[in-house]
Amino acid sequence: MNKSSLITTGLLTSALVACGGDSGGGSGTDIVISESLKGAESAPELTSVTSGSVSLNSRVTGFLVEDGSVDWTFSHSEDTDVLLVLNSDADDFDLSVSGNTVFESSEGATSFEVILFDAEAGLNYNLEVSSSWGDGNYQLDVTVPNRETVGLDTDEFLVVYEADVLGDCDGYVEDYEYRYFAIVNWADGYTLKEGEKNSFDQADGNTVVVKYSESESDGSASYKLSGQTTFTVNTETGSITGTDVWSDEYNDEDYSESCSYTETLTGQIVL
Repeated sequence: MNKSSLITTGLLTSALVACGGDSGGGSGTDIVISESLKGAESAPELTSVTSGSVSLNSRVTGFLVEDGSVDWTFSHSEDTDVLLVLNSDADDFDLSVSGNTVFESSEGATSFEVILFDAEAGLNYNLEVSSSWGDGNYQLDVTVPNRETVGLDTDEFLVVYEADVLGDCDGYVEDYEYRYFAIVNWADGYTLKEGEKNSFDQADGNTVVVKYSESESDGSASYKLSGQTTFTVNTETGSITGTDVWSDEYNDEDYSESCSYTETLTGQIVL
């Protein structure tokens, strides 16, 4: 749910570019997700790493200055799924992995970032931690997929979404795709993405609706956003389909823009 297409004036903070704050309302549902979709519960024992290369089931710690970045090389002797989880008290650190056909980035509004990728045997992958805002200590866990490292509660599930977005900003049409991770709790009725919690507003069978809105003003400049996400989950396979439809508007003394977007979502529970 990328809402950043027209924020070029510096009026809004990065938190506003996310999918809005807690939408309020919401309650638990009768949707029960199969326990078989949870994956491993516990984190493996981790080895501390201080050099420029990192292996599976390792923990990297360090300090990063504002606007700085640090790179690590990862490889493994067998094909494997790799979970990357970044934690920091800094305002906004980001995470990316690249190599072979893989390029994944997690650039949320906080410094908690998650990536899950497939690593091919013997190939090198570059892991990067970068500072978008602030400085501080960080911790990067490079592990086999497990729920503990992500910090999932009993009824929370990690979901990967593929999003296809069609937008129209005052007649200028754009079409783009991106991939992101979110945490969903169907039992208690909420989603977590980029540090923002949005409660379910409605549930009908296995389909839920999340409504959200944001507004901000600074003197003569103003921004407002509103939208609705609707998605349906297959409780046995973990597959998800849905849409996110929203509009936003920016106005100041010299410029105004009004945009509308339709995002088609295809998701899968991975933990």
